[in-house]
Amino acid sequence: MKKLSTFALLCLSFASYAQLPKVLTSLDSVFKPKETIALDLSNQKFKEIPKEIFTFSNLKSLDLSGNDIKVVPGDIKKLSSLEVLKLDSNAISSISPEILKLKNLKGLSLGNNKSLGEQSVLEAIVYLKNINDAAVADALLKAADGNLLKPVSELRGDKLPIWKSTTHSFGFVNHTGTGATISDATKITADAGLKNSAIKLTLDLLYVEDYPGSGRHRVLIAFSGKNQINDDTREQVNYAVTKTVQEGQFAGTKSVPMVVGLRVGKEGVEFKCSTTNVKNENDEKMMEIMDSEVASDGLKLLSTVNPVIPIVSNLVSGIGKMFLTRNENKLIQDFNFGLDFGTNATKAKLAEGSYIVAQTGEDTFKWSDWKISDTNGNIVSKTNPDLRLPYNYLVFSISKVQL
Repeated sequence: MKKLSTFALLCLSFASYAQLPKVLTSLDSVFKPKETIALDLSNQKFKEIPKEIFTFSNLKSLDLSGNDIKVVPGDIKKLSSLEVLKLDSNAISSISPEILKLKNLKGLSLGNNKSLGEQSVLEAIVYLKNINDAAVADALLKAADGNLLKPVSELRGDKLPIWKSTTHSFGFVNHTGTGATISDATKITADAGLKNSAIKLTLDLLYVEDYPGSGRHRVLIAFSGKNQINDDTREQVNYAVTKTVQEGQFAGTKSVPMVVGLRVGKEGVEFKCSTTNVKNENDEKMMEIMDSEVASDGLKLLSTVNPVIPIVSNLVSGIGKMFLTRNENKLIQDFNFGLDFGTNATKAKLAEGSYIVAQTGEDTFKWSDWKISDTNGNIVSKTNPDLRLPYNYLVFSISKVQL
């Protein structure tokens, strides 16, 4: 049987999702509060949560986004059946710890789709308990010292997860042999021969030291960037691949082409990358399709005019955003990666080779302290070869291709 195209496979899977249930959008329309299970009161200019809501004992979904609510009172505990609470785009300054008594709460949003480290302690706790990672949830709660609105990345203390960091360090290796020295990507010399050329971007490795949950992880790795068609025109490019990985291990050794023929402008190239920890079972099924041979050949940009590119790009972008609407899925790593030809000491430079992007979160981190092992290719300490790089990281390769 002839293989379906990547576009056809993703469309079929995308179309299989059920529509969201209908919800009531006004308190005035509610005659039987105890029979109401979903209520959308977004963008109603509320200054506080209406007290009537706390009588909805069977309410499962409550959307209060887009208001001007500042306080979530202790009465929130009365909504014992609540599973989803949306408070995005409010002015929340205080949340009662009584909200932690909502044992059925699976999804809580206070802002836009940010990485887990950028989210509040409360959002992270709800997510962690939903995926049965109560020990880490308790560690975050202890470190927060009562401040449930504090960003996870700002917590300090013992036994905190590596994934809380929002800071990444960028290393560079100019060849793939073992024993290679790793340089800070901001300190290398750019390859001027790549100006106005086409490059191939390959995902070589994903290493998971510490992700939420335990054991096996399904990870969606999403890429987006700009393809320089000519001096005045750039097109948006989105692509994604999936990996299965155990904590403390690599996600296989096979390199995966992500974009082939990405045109570099005279200033350089910039792209955005993210990893999403996927725990939703339905989304895992879609990832199996995305992980198939026909969906893992990379997005080919070798022809100047390719009508498939915007279709696939928009579809992949839509799937990524859809994944993040699931309570069980969370962004873990989210970074911008700009590579240019300048001499600015704070910017990474563009050259052919391998780039290592590690979720270090430390201002004192130095790539000069690390190397690629002579024996197994792992990233290890120069002074203690038995110590592996203790962070989540990805390795990308960039090479020049002929148009």
